[in-house]
Amino acid sequence: WMDGRRLATLEGESILVLGVARSGGRFVGAPGGGTVIHAGDTLVVYGSDKAVRSLAGRAAGEAGDQSHDRAVAEARSDSVERSRDDG
Repeated sequence: WMDGRRLATLEGESILVLGVARSGGRFVGAPGGGTVIHAGDTLVVYGSDKAVRSLAGRAAGEAGDQSHDRAVAEARSDSVERSRDDG
């Protein structure tokens, strides 16, 4: 799903990308949102088990876009819920 997309695409998903292992062996640590992901790259991420599994199993195309939209909505909902619990 990420092939050809920038890491900024993941904004709002409660996923932090710590690094990108390129298929050619190069490693990009602390990549910025403008970093483009290519087929064969491996993302090193931090996030909840649910968020990481959702990203790892994401299909390409429209189904992947819908999964992304659901992940963003869930992250927003979780954030609002935590705010209520804190206040």
